Amino acid sequence: MCCNIDNSDGCVQYKGQMFSTRIDVFDEDIKLSLDDSQPIYYESELCQSNQGYYYHKSEMDPKENPQHLLNSKSLGTFLVFSVYILFSVLYNVFFHPLSKFPGPLWARITRIPYWIANMKGEQVFFMHRLHEEYGPVVRYSPNELSYTDAQAWRDICGYTKGRSENLKAVEFHNQPSNGTPYILTVNTADHARIRRLFSPVFSERYLKQHEPCFRKYVDLLMTRLHETEGRPVDMTEKFNLTTFDIISDFIFGEPLGLLESNKYSSWLKITFDSVRFLPFVQVIEYYPWLSKAFKLVEPRHVKAMKASHFRYSADKVDQRLKREPDQPDLWSFVMSAAPGNGLALNEMHVNAEFLIMAGAETTGTLLSGVLYLLLQNPTKLERLNNEVREQAAAVGKLSLENLAGLKYLNACIQEALRLYPPVPVGIPRVVSPDNGGQIICGKWVPSGTRVCVHHYATYWSSMNFRNPDHFSPERWLGENDTYRDDRRDTFQPFSFGPRNCVGQNMAWHEMRLVLGSLVSTFDIELCEESRRWLDQKVYALWEKRPLLVRLTPMAG
Repeated sequence: MCCNIDNSDGCVQYKGQMFSTRIDVFDEDIKLSLDDSQPIYYESELCQSNQGYYYHKSEMDPKENPQHLLNSKSLGTFLVFSVYILFSVLYNVFFHPLSKFPGPLWARITRIPYWIANMKGEQVFFMHRLHEEYGPVVRYSPNELSYTDAQAWRDICGYTKGRSENLKAVEFHNQPSNGTPYILTVNTADHARIRRLFSPVFSERYLKQHEPCFRKYVDLLMTRLHETEGRPVDMTEKFNLTTFDIISDFIFGEPLGLLESNKYSSWLKITFDSVRFLPFVQVIEYYPWLSKAFKLVEPRHVKAMKASHFRYSADKVDQRLKREPDQPDLWSFVMSAAPGNGLALNEMHVNAEFLIMAGAETTGTLLSGVLYLLLQNPTKLERLNNEVREQAAAVGKLSLENLAGLKYLNACIQEALRLYPPVPVGIPRVVSPDNGGQIICGKWVPSGTRVCVHHYATYWSSMNFRNPDHFSPERWLGENDTYRDDRRDTFQPFSFGPRNCVGQNMAWHEMRLVLGSLVSTFDIELCEESRRWLDQKVYALWEKRPLLVRLTPMAG
């Protein structure tokens, strides 16, 4: 074996040193080593200086240099991802079917600013500002439109023969612990079946028969308020205790015992504490891959808490089914349904939990809101006091029927629903693919687009209501021309169409009875600590503060 090494010409720089290697004679058994360079030369790899080739170990076959391969793949992935992002941005901005709709530039590109506002509890104010700037329809994310127009209620949520229903968006499809859809999330056929079962219980006839139940808890509330003896009292809490006891008796045939104990139960505390996390739940449910991933890593204690919360209402249903009620109730109608038209036990469990929340939290919220707005507007409160107290003096006792005829009382509640809607956000629907797209407010919207009417943005819109930030019950009475041009048809606090609130009749009677009884029994003064009570965050629902007032019983 022989090898001639000429280190005189050629140059390879390695670790800051200069050297060259020339091989004139080659033998495959020879291994050469110099510094950290350890090349093994094969015929295709002759090392040449000037005329030949040089081959350094850092430039060996990628199979023998995995780091080099990894860097190449990373660079390739980055380039592909960058090109994808660039083309997505260009498409969403210039070529997307929604590109002609008004909205900020960022909304054409990403949903992130909307998510940030949602997480911060500022979503409703965020959407209100967008509509004030861009008008009655706003593109607020690449594939979403928000409306503040009355026609949008009819087009998005209404029923049209021969057209498939626009179903609620994916983040509202999350199911309770037993995995069963409830009245808010079921498909069209099941919704019609469940609604037929529930509707008789929320009819005017049945509610008037159930008036003693309402009266019992309102009287107990008045007793609790008398016990405060002029000390500050949190009416947010007291209204919640009342509405949850009423709905529990209405649904289960027995109260939760909240007014008796005069405090929140642990179950109710968990309910209110969880409100703040609703935006996080929506983000997780919005992305199916994220929802699946979260289920794999969801902490055990969170799963246990959710299961326990669900089990509480499920147990209440089971206990009710074991006894016969004194008078027909919700479950009487359910159990008497023909085979195939009733509810399975798991459907009873899940709908009971929903009805308690929907029937109590929102009513308590509105009562707190209307009381605060009245206390901030003393002349309005005085007019309401006069109307209700005159009625009480004339009839001796307030009832569901005579309260329903009090125009100013109804106007105050309507105006509070406008300024402080219990569900202030919009609940998106998805334009059904079965329809191949749809005309909404006169413009074509492709299938798969998420569309909604945001309550707060609609009711605070200067395009819909004059002096939208003023508490003016008079706008609902038609007494003068000031509010003649208000677009009252945009006002749908209980939603619109076949899926509107099944319990709205009950809510109206309950709100009138509680508020009417309160102002006919006490003079009310707002405590200084609650002057800015309405400065609240919104996490799908209002994050309500304590509403502190002082009560002075009426003489006699």
